[in-house]
Amino acid sequence: MNARGPDSEWALPVAEFLSNNLPQLPDGGGWSHMFCSAYQMGCEALALLGQAEETDWGAIPKSVRKLPRKLPRWDDISVVVLRLAEQRNQLSYAPPGSGEKLRQVKGAGGSVTDQELSMPISETGRMGPARAEPEVQSVLTALGVIADRRWAARAEAVLWREQPRAWRLDIANDPGFEQALQHALDTQPPNVREEIERLSVISDDDIAVAHERYLSAAVTVHGMRRFERSNGLHRTPEQVRENLAALRQNELDWLFYRRWRLQDGWLNDDEAAIAIEIFHDPLAQQMRRAVVGRLWPQQTEAPE
Repeated sequence: MNARGPDSEWALPVAEFLSNNLPQLPDGGGWSHMFCSAYQMGCEALALLGQAEETDWGAIPKSVRKLPRKLPRWDDISVVVLRLAEQRNQLSYAPPGSGEKLRQVKGAGGSVTDQELSMPISETGRMGPARAEPEVQSVLTALGVIADRRWAARAEAVLWREQPRAWRLDIANDPGFEQALQHALDTQPPNVREEIERLSVISDDDIAVAHERYLSAAVTVHGMRRFERSNGLHRTPEQVRENLAALRQNELDWLFYRRWRLQDGWLNDDEAAIAIEIFHDPLAQQMRRAVVGRLWPQQTEAPE
């Protein structure tokens, strides 16, 4: 299994699913992401599939739609489809062991058939059950994420990036995660390590510079007299450090969103160019915490 997935036959079904389910503008003028993460990533995916051009507010259809020679990553696309389907209430996850209950849902007027309800996806191994509309099941089947209404084995790496709350997964303590962590540590490109160290290690000089920037910005916005009356000059070094740590933690997360994947480790520039920045990716955040904690254990985690 590589970044392209089982094959490349999923590209057109995915493009159709995204086109049909992203919020559409009137008269076929494009799609609005509405500053919703699932829609933002969906618009990016449409562009990477050669179907649209991204804009600040969403995407507009290309006059000539053609799949690119290099498709975006299969695993990233799979996450985008799952996120969009859940956002549209076309997919929901259920606790492990509740599969039979999913098949026995009763409506207000009595029994409801599978044709009238979202169809169940059976649990496989540690992947719990779910419900999905037929259109979602169709595109997930094309992607190879499910087969015969069951999660496929290859779906686990994708679902680790979703970590449905109903399943209560403990990824950070999984042996597979520890192996991926060791691989990430052993194969760090020098420029990636330098950037992680720059963002992870906060010196007294960093705190002093951040404090000066804070003072300058606050005075610019509020004016000196109002700023002094607000007691803003008394921000403690620890408060400055916590704020700086939170900002840098966000930058670190984005570094992992762009450059690290469970199956491949660190991506080179060409690989990163066709990756989708899946933000709010819990797996990437867990790996960021683990890598920083292993390399610079003296650095405290910013408050979440």
